[in-house]
Amino acid sequence: MSNKQLYILWVVLALLCAALTLVSLPGWVGLAAGVAFFAPPAVLVHRASRAEDMKTLALIQKLALAWLTLTLVLLVLNILSVAMSAMLGTVLYYLLAVLTVPMVCCGSWVLAIFAWACLFVTCLQQLRKQK
Repeated sequence: MSNKQLYILWVVLALLCAALTLVSLPGWVGLAAGVAFFAPPAVLVHRASRAEDMKTLALIQKLALAWLTLTLVLLVLNILSVAMSAMLGTVLYYLLAVLTVPMVCCGSWVLAIFAWACLFVTCLQQLRKQK
């Protein structure tokens, strides 16, 4: 499977996770989809570290860092919006739900945050190793 196909699979799994959040299914289905969401980037990181592809490692590292940062910012803003209008809180809630689709799908914030953090740290280590 080429890297391009892995990126496409990653997007498809994100859309699948989003669709699964809208329907009521057994918990293991969402958990399996949420875990599967992180398989394509893990394979990309593995291949990139073996091939010393710093461009792919840097891209996934930046994506993971951006996701972790945006999640933190939106969580803090959502908490701070309690004293503000209900409309702002609703908008922030839906932005957070869209950003955190794998977390909502698998029902475990800890699992998804851990997976993003693992991707970030692994890319960081591999980039430092290759410099």
